Amino acid sequence: MATTDKNGNCDASFISTFTHQKIDEIFPTCLILDNRKELIFPYFDDDTFVKNIKNIKENPHVGLIFIDFIRIGRIRINGKAFLEELTDEVKAIWPRCVGYVRVLIEHAYGNCPARIPKLYPIELIENDLNEVNQLYPLWEHSIFQLRKSNKIELELVEFIESQSFFFIATANNDGHCDASFRGTQGDHGSGKKLPVAKVFNDGKTLIFPDYSGNALYNSLGNILLNPKISMVFVDFTRIGILKVTGQVFIEEENTDVKNIWPEAQAFLRVEIEEIDGNCTEIIPRMIPL
Repeated sequence: MATTDKNGNCDASFISTFTHQKIDEIFPTCLILDNRKELIFPYFDDDTFVKNIKNIKENPHVGLIFIDFIRIGRIRINGKAFLEELTDEVKAIWPRCVGYVRVLIEHAYGNCPARIPKLYPIELIENDLNEVNQLYPLWEHSIFQLRKSNKIELELVEFIESQSFFFIATANNDGHCDASFRGTQGDHGSGKKLPVAKVFNDGKTLIFPDYSGNALYNSLGNILLNPKISMVFVDFTRIGILKVTGQVFIEEENTDVKNIWPEAQAFLRVEIEEIDGNCTEIIPRMIPL
């Protein structure tokens, strides 16, 4: 989800009901109302939602992106959000929630599924868990329990540069938000995975490529009007999550990374203002096959 405060400072958040349910009771992350013009989703009494709630109170515009890593697909929804008090009907759906958000849908559209990796929930995998952990060793969770900082420490550089995708939040100068997915691709058919982003300048700069997409230019259009960006990296396989916020600049050429992503149309350089770890317990574990 993408939100922004009254000053245009963006926030990208990974929303999950995973820790708020029993493993054998799968509750929806959101519900589409019968008129198909609104959706609702719960919020809980934890740190994940504090900034979202604050931003929605200041600026009701939100951007949502839904990714299906199993069947491969993605949908983007932008709209106006309203904080609602809990009702018995909502409580019956999400027993542990403390309130819910209602989104009046303004734009809803599909997106190209390119660069979405195919992942499977670990509950559906017959492999021995010890074997899975040997193939995909879990990140040390302490590296995500960090104080807010304006640079990416060495252990987090490894985390970022090993990822296959991340999510970004942008907003225009009127506060209309957009959430987007950025994934990596192979290197000219060689099968070699390219990094989704690279860290430079002693952890104070992050660069990622821009490729042709749906030709709507939602993210780039917003950046031209408001250069504030938020990014969230989520590793479903080794379980880790990191948020990066900063000022972003569009560069048509960058000799430092052109050889890494030779097919990129442009490069986005983020001057980091803040990084922040999130609770890893909200991440359902999924692995590639």
